[in-house]
Amino acid sequence: MERAPDAVLKAAISSVVSALPSKQADGPVPFLPAGNFQGRKQGYFFSVGAQGLGYYLDPSQPQELADIKSEPEVKHEQLDADQLLEAAEAQAGEQVDLTDARGLKRLVLSFQRKYTTNMEMRMKHADAPDKFMESEVDLDEEVQRLVGVAGSPQLYPELIRLGAIPALLALLQHENADIAADAILLFKELTDADALEALEEEAQALVEAMVKANALELLVQRMASFNEKQQDDATAVFNALAIIENMVEVDPKIAEQAFQRTKLLRWLLARVRPREFDSNKQYASELLSILLQSSAANQQALVDADGIELLLQAVAPYKNRDPGSEDEAEHAGNLVACLCSCLLLPATRQVFVAAEGVELMLLILKQKRRARTGALKALDFALVRCVSACERFIDVQGLRTLFPLLMGRHKLKRPPGEEGEDQEEEERCVSVVANLLLALQRGSRRDRVAAKFVENEFEKCDRLAEIYLRMTARVRAEEELVASDEDDEGRTAARMSAGLFTLQQCAIIMAALWSIGDQGTRKRLLQLLHQRGETLGGVREAVAEYVGASDAAAMGEDAAEAARQRAHLHNLLKGMGHVVPSREPEPLDSAQPPVPAELPAEANGGAESRAANGGSAPAPAEADPFGLEDFDITAAPKPSRKADRHKDRKHHKDQKRRREEHSGSRKKERHA
Repeated sequence: MERAPDAVLKAAISSVVSALPSKQADGPVPFLPAGNFQGRKQGYFFSVGAQGLGYYLDPSQPQELADIKSEPEVKHEQLDADQLLEAAEAQAGEQVDLTDARGLKRLVLSFQRKYTTNMEMRMKHADAPDKFMESEVDLDEEVQRLVGVAGSPQLYPELIRLGAIPALLALLQHENADIAADAILLFKELTDADALEALEEEAQALVEAMVKANALELLVQRMASFNEKQQDDATAVFNALAIIENMVEVDPKIAEQAFQRTKLLRWLLARVRPREFDSNKQYASELLSILLQSSAANQQALVDADGIELLLQAVAPYKNRDPGSEDEAEHAGNLVACLCSCLLLPATRQVFVAAEGVELMLLILKQKRRARTGALKALDFALVRCVSACERFIDVQGLRTLFPLLMGRHKLKRPPGEEGEDQEEEERCVSVVANLLLALQRGSRRDRVAAKFVENEFEKCDRLAEIYLRMTARVRAEEELVASDEDDEGRTAARMSAGLFTLQQCAIIMAALWSIGDQGTRKRLLQLLHQRGETLGGVREAVAEYVGASDAAAMGEDAAEAARQRAHLHNLLKGMGHVVPSREPEPLDSAQPPVPAELPAEANGGAESRAANGGSAPAPAEADPFGLEDFDITAAPKPSRKADRHKDRKHHKDQKRRREEHSGSRKKERHA
């Protein structure tokens, strides 16, 4: 019994042979064989008839309208087996079924033959492009037909088994840029994350085959050769970037290989440099951000390539102007994300300071541009456990710029969808102040920070307490919602999303101000807490929880500074009366721990009693040191709970969706 594809081919061959007469009479040719529709021919109609697929003479039209005349006594050459097979495949090509392995095999074999033919014709007629142009068109059509395979990812293992991946990737080196562009489009469709979402094994196999066939190297080499001033070439570059992103999404390890095996890092850094904005520039910054996010090796590679200086140059234009579009705003955000990823490395913070990154970020803050939120984020990352960055920040008058933002002044008029960035700026300001007070543990610079909380009748203390109390209410409300959740990580994540980190940073600032010993500041903080029914016990608990979570947070070059700051935090806790619990279990039959015998009950009671604090009893010297029992500490109404924290910047998937919509519209324009 014959296989279906063989039967189709034999039928097509018979049709082709029967359509080859030895002679033709004068007048119009009654039938013109054609594998596909090649445009309108006057006097003919395109159909499948007795002689196969092609153009048939239209009897309803005058014969003189037929624009193709036969020549007398034309003798046709005898076709060999390969020519017959090629003609049959052209006739039966439209019948290829890409939903099964047999149809895929036929299509791949057809592509390989046409690729070989094109290479032979190019070598044979290197100086006569018109002689190999037809084979080039045929090859390009086969590549476009293979795009249909992307609709059947389950066939990818068969595509790999047939050896199609190396041959298709070889087209990236083709001298015809259109063929290379179509090959890139093919791989973009094959690696599309949405199509592969449910077929992880097939996706992994495809990406592994591509990497083995040097897809990364070939893509980067071809991108460098395209002229992006031409729309088709620019689209091809866009698609090449999408392929790399898709590959990394399937296998994150490819992120490091992309930098190690190719010159992609240099290409991306050059592409994001200041010049006219376009969609490829935005995509280059986004891909760079993706490749840096989770790879310390890539972050270090960028630093070694002087990438921090180049990124700062790319950010610099936004100190004087706002992005011209939402896409450009995304681009500016991607640049900041790249900086922040690299600033996770301790050594990079020193490079950032040396490159005057602190000064540039402060300039952006002063100019009140849309990039202000990103500049605050970069400063927040740069000041973490970096004494030199904190010192530079103080020395260049950064406090004058920071504290008005902390107070909620100079708010920007933001476009729809960015209203939540005011909340992010508030949280970043709190984190920056906490970083300063942790790094600068003594000296005039620390005192300059603390002095800000005294001026204007302690208005900064009022603002700090307002944020602390608001975050406390939000975290407690979230704790009630997840109280029954048995997953510790889930509960912690829920509390963090409610504002736990900002709550802890506020508590650290309060503890640092308390340790300095200014009586006016201490009185003000206690008064503000008591007015809302809170005590120092809650502050101590927040700091203690932060210390417990950060015990193993830093390693390597960061470990020494992290240990120094942890020791400082322990001292701050002791300064607020925190006592480390004994290792021996306390008796369980006591409803309330006893008051130390040597202290009078009044000294250990009141608003700051152990029961009110929920912690250890304060030391004798700290028991109501300012006569706070004379204050009116009746609890005021608690402020209403505001909207939940706005989400961070849009994820890369949202950006990708918008790019695909934009790419689809450009594709329609191109076909039109």
